[in-house]
Amino acid sequence: MALIEIFSKLHTTVSTTPKYRLGFLLSDSGLLLNFQGSKKWIEMDDNLALRNVEFVLCLDTITRSLDSNQPNVLYMHVSKPPKEKTSISNYFKLLKSIAGHHNKNLTVEGIHKKINLADSKLSWEHERFCMKRFPAFTLSSAKSPVSPLRTTMFKDNESYIIEHLVISVKNIAESLACYMYKIDPFSEVFEGHAAIIEDNIRPYLGIKATLQNNDIKDGFEKYLKNVKIFFDKPDEREPDFMFYSSNNPKLNIYRVKPAIFDLFLTFAISVYLFGVYFAIHFFPRFYSLISNSTNIYIRCFIKSSPNALKRK
Repeated sequence: MALIEIFSKLHTTVSTTPKYRLGFLLSDSGLLLNFQGSKKWIEMDDNLALRNVEFVLCLDTITRSLDSNQPNVLYMHVSKPPKEKTSISNYFKLLKSIAGHHNKNLTVEGIHKKINLADSKLSWEHERFCMKRFPAFTLSSAKSPVSPLRTTMFKDNESYIIEHLVISVKNIAESLACYMYKIDPFSEVFEGHAAIIEDNIRPYLGIKATLQNNDIKDGFEKYLKNVKIFFDKPDEREPDFMFYSSNNPKLNIYRVKPAIFDLFLTFAISVYLFGVYFAIHFFPRFYSLISNSTNIYIRCFIKSSPNALKRK
């Protein structure tokens, strides 16, 4: 919302209007629903915003809320290393130069992670766009997709969050402006009355979801044109997601056999297994005993047979 307000000031006059058009997408689903909102928006038939797109910039946890003692790093996550002189490569160089020039305590690093098509759950939102062959990347303070920063319900004090948000938003806004206007990254676009300060961030910290009130819709309509709201529901045949409610609970009761039957069955199985074990274990002795008895009987029979013949 702060970026929307900032860039809307550049479109107020014709002289400062860039040749690029900015489109903003705010999705309620996010990581919990595998970025279903972005998927729905991409698959729309009448989606003209993605035609001739330069690149798609996704924001995900751009402030650190747990590692207050760690250095402030902004990671640029991509699905494959960007080639030289491409839009993503040029923007990464601008972002890194601006961060090093304007903010000495902010570092920009690039991380490459391939999309695992075998995994049904995506790691970053830009992977939704990359799967449709759109140039996209994600800016985040989290280095790993499984970082607790993305799902934690704990946070630092508000002043610390605003301080880091101002730094991140300023660098993102300056880099986008330098990219759109093709100007020197060491010049400062947002200064004076257009400077990015805490008052640009503070009103949007307590903003609620679209289903709770119209704060987001009113903010979009205040600074943007052609604002649309889309609602999605799971497919009845092959749902990508499913919500479970307790409106119609069911209690299943099964009649089972008493516990004495299980004890008897356990005892019978144990006796059977012990019998098989002892039969296998003592079978050689039993076999040798039977063999010796049989041999003795045969020898006695052979010795007694000649005597019987002589008597006859």
